[in-house]
Amino acid sequence: MIEIARTTPTRLTTELFAPVRFLFAVVAGLAGALARELTGSPFLAEALWALALFVLPLPLLPALLLVTMRLELPGLGELGFSDLVAVFYVVRLTFSSRILDVRLSPSHLVLIVFFGWAVLTTAPQSGMMWPLVHIMLYAVVGVALTHSPTAGTGLLWTVLGLALFETIVHLPDMLTRLHGVVLADPAQLGALLIAALLVVPLLPLPPNGRIAVRGLLLAGIAATQTRSVWFALCVVAVAMLLPRRWHLPVGLPLLMAPPALLAAAQVTALFKLNGESLDLRLQSISEGLRKLSEKPITGHGWAFRDVSPTDFANGIIYNLWVHLGVATGLVGVALFVLYVCLLSSETARNPSAYFFVTAILAMSLTEVPFYGGSVIALLFFALTSVRREPDRPVRTAEAEQPDTTSGLAGSGHRNATR
Repeated sequence: MIEIARTTPTRLTTELFAPVRFLFAVVAGLAGALARELTGSPFLAEALWALALFVLPLPLLPALLLVTMRLELPGLGELGFSDLVAVFYVVRLTFSSRILDVRLSPSHLVLIVFFGWAVLTTAPQSGMMWPLVHIMLYAVVGVALTHSPTAGTGLLWTVLGLALFETIVHLPDMLTRLHGVVLADPAQLGALLIAALLVVPLLPLPPNGRIAVRGLLLAGIAATQTRSVWFALCVVAVAMLLPRRWHLPVGLPLLMAPPALLAAAQVTALFKLNGESLDLRLQSISEGLRKLSEKPITGHGWAFRDVSPTDFANGIIYNLWVHLGVATGLVGVALFVLYVCLLSSETARNPSAYFFVTAILAMSLTEVPFYGGSVIALLFFALTSVRREPDRPVRTAEAEQPDTTSGLAGSGHRNATR
């Protein structure tokens, strides 16, 4: 797993921006936009944008992916602009020596098996693989982040910066519902705000600055007026009081869901929220369970709504587990449960990642998080690969001297701190 690098600001800035390459990439990107406006030639514009993505310093691409994911920018066929950013990141990483540093954890291996099963269940039933390809791209980017502490650090700063931007811009209208300028969706923005709240301890902010940042983020979460976001934050707050165990991120949201559902009507009336959306979600879950009963083992394939249109909300199922069941069957659900349990175990010593898994699984009881253009999906796969570097003892001049009395033991201690 990637560890947050303890780099100096100057070194981090140099690694992230590589000034000449960064400037050249910006110029190429602007030239592409200008070429599209003046000449109307998509080929020239796409060629210039491809050049920009090729030249841009590699660690900046995950951050660019997050920023552009919800923007309607020109892409290539079924691939949107953010998808192209993800492809360039993976391709450039593959052709660099740093691919050798990518580390696959047990959860990554199970995730690969899960996606393999999803491909097997989707291909023969619909042949429409693109909805699945988008999600697989986000997962690959998450795994690829294990190679570069610099890319991970840049992504964390981008999460916090984008969350603060969306909140601060909305401050004059804080009494209205917060949708976001870039994300344009309260649930997606709510997930980003919770992610930003959890990564604050990972970033070198002054104590007073942390208090102010957390206050702004909590105000933004309140302004989303989204019950799934509020529920996720409550689940995380309870989880912080309990020992971190592999089963907690999966089990705690399920335990807290019944009382939350009983209180939903009162919360809706108190804050004058949309009561119809809750009814729609319950109806979609009920319809999803019916569809799951039709093919309980293999499911209908990931693009089931394209081949089996239904009367409820274009076939959207507002529950992760039911959605996975309809798409991949009970086998797929079992594989994904195993994946998140392993992921929870691996992140138990990394509070930010562990509690973010908990938050997303809580939100996912009444949201559908995995689809093309979902910030929730990208953050789920990416931020759980970003880990804090373990604290290391301060090295003194005396510590620099070779240990001639305990050679193997000393080596073991150094390895244990890596």
